[in-house]
Amino acid sequence: MVKTGFIHQRKKLGVSTGTFNHNLKVFKEAVMRRVALTILGVVLLLFASWGSVSGAEEAKLEGILNINSASIEQLQMLPTIDETLAQNIVYFREANGPFPMVDDLIKVNGMTDQHLEAIRPYVSTEGESTLKVME
Repeated sequence: MVKTGFIHQRKKLGVSTGTFNHNLKVFKEAVMRRVALTILGVVLLLFASWGSVSGAEEAKLEGILNINSASIEQLQMLPTIDETLAQNIVYFREANGPFPMVDDLIKVNGMTDQHLEAIRPYVSTEGESTLKVME
C-alpha cells in the first residue's frame, strides 16, 4: 500500500509539523490574495462597462421609433437595447409579423420588463419613425 497523504509526505521529507503548518498557511494566504485580486478585477471591469452603458442611456432622445419598421441600428438608439436584443426584435418581427402593441415586445427573447419600461416613451407600432439623438 502506497501512502500519499499530507502527513506521510511531510514525514518522508523530514519537515516538522510546525514548518509544514506554516508553509500551508502561507500557501493558503497566497491563494486567497489571488482570489481576492481576481474578484476585485472582475468587479472593476463590471463597473467600467456599466458606466459606459449608463452613459449611453443618458443621451437625450427626441421623437418616436416605429418598432414595426425600425432597423437593428435604429433599435440600438433606444436605452438598454444592445445589438443582440435589437437583432432579436427584428428576427421576432420577421418570423411573427408586425407587433400589434408595444407590450408584445416582451415576447422577444432577452426582453425584460425593465427594458420595456425604459423604451416605452420612445416606441410605437405605427407611424413614421422620427427618433433622434439630441446632443
